[in-house]
Amino acid sequence: MTVTVVVVSGPIGAGKTTLAQRLVQRFGALPLSTRDFLRERFPRTGEGLRPMQDLGASLDRETAGRWLADAVLAAVPSHAPRSHLVVVDAVSSAPQVEGLRRSPRARVVHVHLQASKEERARRSRMSGTAFEEARAHPAELAVDALAPLADLVVDTQRTAPDAVLVRVAGQLGLFGRPSERLVDVLVGGPHGHEDTGRVAEHVAPGYDVLIRVGGLHVGQPAPDAADFTRFQQLPSGTRTAPGAWVVLGPGTPLSLERLRLEMEVQGLPPGQLFIDPAAVLQAGDPGLEAGPSTMRLAADVAALRPFLRPTADVLDDAFARGHRVLLEGSGHPHPGAPARDSTASGCLAEAGIAPGRVRRTLLVCRSGPLEAARQGAGFDWVRLRKAASLNAPTDLAWGLVGELSESNWAARRFEQLTDAARQHLEEVERVAGAPVSLLSTDPVARHLIERTRW
Repeated sequence: MTVTVVVVSGPIGAGKTTLAQRLVQRFGALPLSTRDFLRERFPRTGEGLRPMQDLGASLDRETAGRWLADAVLAAVPSHAPRSHLVVVDAVSSAPQVEGLRRSPRARVVHVHLQASKEERARRSRMSGTAFEEARAHPAELAVDALAPLADLVVDTQRTAPDAVLVRVAGQLGLFGRPSERLVDVLVGGPHGHEDTGRVAEHVAPGYDVLIRVGGLHVGQPAPDAADFTRFQQLPSGTRTAPGAWVVLGPGTPLSLERLRLEMEVQGLPPGQLFIDPAAVLQAGDPGLEAGPSTMRLAADVAALRPFLRPTADVLDDAFARGHRVLLEGSGHPHPGAPARDSTASGCLAEAGIAPGRVRRTLLVCRSGPLEAARQGAGFDWVRLRKAASLNAPTDLAWGLVGELSESNWAARRFEQLTDAARQHLEEVERVAGAPVSLLSTDPVARHLIERTRW
């Protein structure tokens, strides 16, 4: 397995350790330290910087710099699978860099950091005499010669730490290709009460990331609510895609008790479940301690801290890996609230996803509200056209209700539908301007007919 090894060089106080720590925190890089390697190799070495400088220079002469490559590559297998990105803090000579570059197992990206002597002295927190002595060491004097050999040189005095991280991540290609369409959007249709959950459960196994925005899921209930076969907080497809990343986006209303129960049922650990710090706690939640304000964010809840991560960061990582993302929107801001028009563009804005990332938009509709169907009311074609205009769907997931459902409940293939049902769906496609790709013949049954391979 080839790993990407970021080797950081630069003089004392240039910001090498800060960059390494941020690559670990933001991208899960495996941190390796030359100082730790030297201490493992020479456990009786004295404290301070100078003994380390002397040992590194001595090993460079003895091994032509190969000692560092051997140590890095030996450390990687024992830390898999986190070893896809490794950061080495720090290299101090050209032979150390070249030793790593010669390895067929490593893709090496060399980043050199620099800043003025005055700024570096301030950052080092060393006394003036100690800083000058460390800077005068031959190994330290040779560090500046690494700048012309680096893939990226950054002046950390003129570049903020966040900007340094972004520039290095860009050099590494960690943000993915903006033109790659990896996101499918699932939204409810014209009546605002469509059961997107059943459709999400059906298609979720094909995705690597499940994200939901909007309110609690209020679709068709499970036969026994205690079974938690339908989630109100987690994305609806969590149960059918057990290995997927699960994301609750910014602004998503949270019920702590319900979320805790669903997390326990599904067994979601930190690193698979990500909650945006800006997700909102429901006012009056029994799991929320009383505070000075009724408005609380997920970032304020200690129990959620292991799961907190900005959705934008999770998505950046997903896109860089080529992961497929299913975005599910809800038309209900909170329990008991009236339904709203849930649009694909609104869901994308809430999740912070660019429209250019979208591959398909699936609009979930049915042949009228259940109550209207029971009363024999006609289908609302105007509302369908409005929903299609707002969402520009590429596909429809359609549910038959009322008489159309009663006469087609046993159908398992499209050609088994009655003539009336097929004619209805053909007209639906003409009005919506999109094909019916998924079809449910019963409001309760979980089976869906696939006309298009999803």
